[in-house]
Amino acid sequence: MQWVAGAWLLLLAFKAFNRRDRRDPPQSTQRDKSGIDCEIGAADAEKHLQYLANKVNIKRTALAIIAAVLVGFPAGWIFAMALTPLLWRLEPVFHMELAGHSGPSDWIFYLVWAFVIPGLFFVFRQRLSRRADKL
Repeated sequence: MQWVAGAWLLLLAFKAFNRRDRRDPPQSTQRDKSGIDCEIGAADAEKHLQYLANKVNIKRTALAIIAAVLVGFPAGWIFAMALTPLLWRLEPVFHMELAGHSGPSDWIFYLVWAFVIPGLFFVFRQRLSRRADKL
């Protein structure tokens, strides 16, 4: 249940990342005799393009979140397990148990995931945006 709350907070935190003015699609379209939409004015065409761009932007962000979570949990687990020897050496310094005989403490996993998953989100989001610009 904690991961659901974390995912929700992640979504809320990164909502501002792709915030743009959300506009409704233009309602004033006319059809000519051939059935092709003719926009009334350049402002409506701009609104429609902005609406489509926001729709695609939301899909890319959702895809980046899903990819970050699917890749981040196993990658974070592997990274936290790889930190075990370092954590054993830091135990006398901090006077607390950071890792046991079976691996790091639970809060170490949560801390690693808290850095790995948002980091992957930013990487995936940047890559998806860059790929769309090239097309």
